[in-house]
Amino acid sequence: MSSQSGDPGAHPESTFRSVLEFGRRAREPFAWAMAAVCAVSVLIFVVEFLWSVLHEHGGLFETSRRLSGNSLGIGSMALAVAAVVACRLVNPATRHCRHVCLAVGAVVAVSGSADLVLAVLSLIGAPGGVIGIILGLVGDLLVVVVKAAVAVVLLMMSRRHDEDRSVLGSSAPDEGRGRPDGVGQDK
Repeated sequence: MSSQSGDPGAHPESTFRSVLEFGRRAREPFAWAMAAVCAVSVLIFVVEFLWSVLHEHGGLFETSRRLSGNSLGIGSMALAVAAVVACRLVNPATRHCRHVCLAVGAVVAVSGSADLVLAVLSLIGAPGGVIGIILGLVGDLLVVVVKAAVAVVLLMMSRRHDEDRSVLGSSAPDEGRGRPDGVGQDK
């Protein structure tokens, strides 16, 4: 027999609620931590690129080909975006979700910009003929497009939060909200 007292059915529910509450409290710190991890990843990438070009004499174009598309891993980016989405879309939204959206969006935008520059530089003197250049460019540009789309979505999410706050912060009555042209409102 278990040493637990009380109703055995109530314990799992209270544990579930405490786990949910912990998740709600931890989502913003986790999102900030993922923003920091992504920023450090991009910084390490830039240092690696500069080190390779300046100290290892790898050559600008060869190093660009080797490192193109690798400034921020898709897994890290996806985890950061999931944390931001949890901050924004799980009710109630966190207090600083706009700032988290902008921070992660900025890191992703810098990463995408670095990948775009390296994709252009990797075209110069690329081996493999025309087909090799085209395939390499398509792959690199696909990564850039994904990162650009993520950055735009995060920017839009940060703006949407401001609009929601202005609506939620207003003192207008809740009647008719979400209905077109006052349908359902008493006049």
